[in-house]
Amino acid sequence: MSTKDELRAVMRARRRGLSPDMRKQAAASLCAKLLRLDEVKNARVLAVYLATPQELDLAPLVAALRDSPVRLVAPRWNGCAYELAEWASKDGGELRPGPMSILEPPSTARGVSPSAVDAWIIPGLAFTREGARLGYGGGWYDRLLAESAPEAARIGVGYDFQVVEELPLEPHDSRLTQVVAVASK
Repeated sequence: MSTKDELRAVMRARRRGLSPDMRKQAAASLCAKLLRLDEVKNARVLAVYLATPQELDLAPLVAALRDSPVRLVAPRWNGCAYELAEWASKDGGELRPGPMSILEPPSTARGVSPSAVDAWIIPGLAFTREGARLGYGGGWYDRLLAESAPEAARIGVGYDFQVVEELPLEPHDSRLTQVVAVASK
């Protein structure tokens, strides 16, 4: 196993060890922090993710933004790669399970260019304070972020134990502009 694979396994195990109540509290805390960030408050187009059971759920953030003018976009599988699609209703009603059982906007939702996004909220398995991110190994966010505007905020989110001193990086790995971590206890 590579160092990246070993770290992924450790972080997945730690996240699985959190109780549902802990996850819910952490998600609420994270979303409150995100709502205070100028990058989120001022975004016209905000890229969010639709959480897997082990990820921090952004539902409280989405609910808080429901009546705001911000356009929410989320990843959607197009059969070859992930792309961004508008999440029109912000209530989850139109979301459908994608090929990996992760909810996503339907195929009828309007696509959005990554260059239109003002701020990204990005999950991962590990982060450094300097903006390095270890994802799940598919490179999907790296490819999307390569097309994003250079001035777009890239906000990594996770639990406090996911913030590490250093990560093995490769030239194609995209950097984050900041990391927001919440307590896991």
